[in-house]
Amino acid sequence: MIQPPPGESRLKYQAALEITQNGGAWSPKIGQLLQEAGLITPSQIEVALYDQHNFSLPVGTILVLRGWIQQETVDFFVEKWPKLLSHAERYPLGQYLEKAGLLSPQQIDAILAEQAESGFRFGTIPVLKGWLKKQTVDYVAN
Repeated sequence: MIQPPPGESRLKYQAALEITQNGGAWSPKIGQLLQEAGLITPSQIEVALYDQHNFSLPVGTILVLRGWIQQETVDFFVEKWPKLLSHAERYPLGQYLEKAGLLSPQQIDAILAEQAESGFRFGTIPVLKGWLKKQTVDYVAN
């Protein structure tokens, strides 16, 4: 298996390779991706896989039904994230976090206002406010 460059996420690197090699096609294991992004825990994945076996529902649906993640977030990481990884053009971090349903437009406005006053990087502020985990911000930013 090809290893990612130092400091790069293995799953994101693998996804980028698969997108390149398969003409844009990529089907991630959503549980693994959401765990790497710090949005769910290994225990939550175990429960979701158990439920999937018993109820024949998609893992993403189970995570939403159990209230562990928003449908908007699952949809973003399943449908939009792979396409964004394949584009060389990058967008502001807040745009990704809003599309994933992780930050509201009001929170982004508050972050931008505080950023202008404090000089902190955009991703630092939602972590300090407790809105997001550092792991999630780092995953989306990198």
